[in-house]
Amino acid sequence: MKRKNLAIIFLFFLTFGLAQAKTVYAKKDGHTLYRSDIIKVIDLASMLSRQKISSSDKWAIHNFWVAFFKENPAKALNTSKYLNKLVKRVDSSKSDFEYQLAVQAAYRILHYEWTYRKIGGYKPINTIFKKYNPVFEMDKNKKFFVQSKDGYKVKRKGKYLTGFMLNSMVKVVEFVAQSKLSNSDKAKVKKLAIKDFKANPAESTNDYAYMINKLLPQIYRTALPKGIYSQSPSDLVKIREDLYQEFYFDVAKRNSLNLGYNIMDIIAKYNPILVMDKKHKVLVPESSLNTALSQYNFLEKIIGTPVKITKEIYLKEKNRMIKYFVDREDKKSYRSSSYVSIQLQEVWANYSAQKKANLARRMKKSYLASASMDTIYNPLYIQIYQNMYNNYLYSVSLLNLTYQVQLQTIRIVDNIIDDMTKFTNRQSLQISGATILGEQNNYYIVEYPERPGERYYVHI
Repeated sequence: MKRKNLAIIFLFFLTFGLAQAKTVYAKKDGHTLYRSDIIKVIDLASMLSRQKISSSDKWAIHNFWVAFFKENPAKALNTSKYLNKLVKRVDSSKSDFEYQLAVQAAYRILHYEWTYRKIGGYKPINTIFKKYNPVFEMDKNKKFFVQSKDGYKVKRKGKYLTGFMLNSMVKVVEFVAQSKLSNSDKAKVKKLAIKDFKANPAESTNDYAYMINKLLPQIYRTALPKGIYSQSPSDLVKIREDLYQEFYFDVAKRNSLNLGYNIMDIIAKYNPILVMDKKHKVLVPESSLNTALSQYNFLEKIIGTPVKITKEIYLKEKNRMIKYFVDREDKKSYRSSSYVSIQLQEVWANYSAQKKANLARRMKKSYLASASMDTIYNPLYIQIYQNMYNNYLYSVSLLNLTYQVQLQTIRIVDNIIDDMTKFTNRQSLQISGATILGEQNNYYIVEYPERPGERYYVHI
């Protein structure tokens, strides 16, 4: 009877508290504790528990927070604000998978960063949600998974493979393939993952630890109060290309497992390879071409005139990308320039309305005059190059340059110039501060005032 009455009282407390979120619950040293502060902490505990928590545990959180506030009101309120950010981030998830990913990230933060002791005989929040949702410890580098709602699918040598882990593998494959997988292909990925886990439980779980704790938060841009991953769209293009190469040249060899197919068979079905160099382990997938072609759709939005990607345009861009890959001597440091197409949109987004209007008129005029895309986008390319060059100068200003560091910064500038070869012209070089000394065999010979005597050869 006593427990039942306790539950009824607590229900009243929650209902009344929600109705009057700003009702004062306690005051001390000029600080105020509201009912809403405690309710938000209880909400977070419920999220991380992945199931309903008992009324007695809700009361335990309530009592701990009141005791915490009375002991150190400023710290209690700051902690409450921090935890509220976690709740908002989890609540903002757009899908069930993103929700689980955000819960995982929040759980991991509290598991390793919550160091509060008992206060007033009451345990802190993390001891409660761990009771409902225990930790699967994995290694000494603080990488782990929490038990998913449906529990684990396979257990081998003290390692666990959960449904969430399997779904994570599917999401990574879809990201590399740049396409949603069919149900049959999802089943194939999971079958491959299960067989790989059984054969290599330790290595497999470390791969999942990286995927869930580092890679997927970058892909989904899961921003949290600490450990923020907020990649730009152009950064994601780089991540996709790097992953594709890793899957093709490294992972696929390990993951055939006599199933008659491997992970690359599935990825290449949706995102074929345009060109590759096996010696240097470099390739260009079709997704890079699709990203490069996005500049045509973007131009249509800017100028308000239909810009169609014809078969001729598709083949032209494809051949240009392949030729750039084939002609490049330094294959090891090759980076597809497709991410520049996304950077165009990032640069455009930062312009004022007036500047956008002026540029749109110029770009439309160029397009109607049948100018090349490089010419049409030239003002934005110049800005991208200028941003890269400014970042370089800023980095140099922070360095105490030794001989080795000088060599490294020279290589950085060389790579910047090399990556921008398709879009560099006389005007953009001059704006970046370069002095053009002459032309030779389709190259500009340039020099920078910060590095007199050093010559660079840049494609015209």
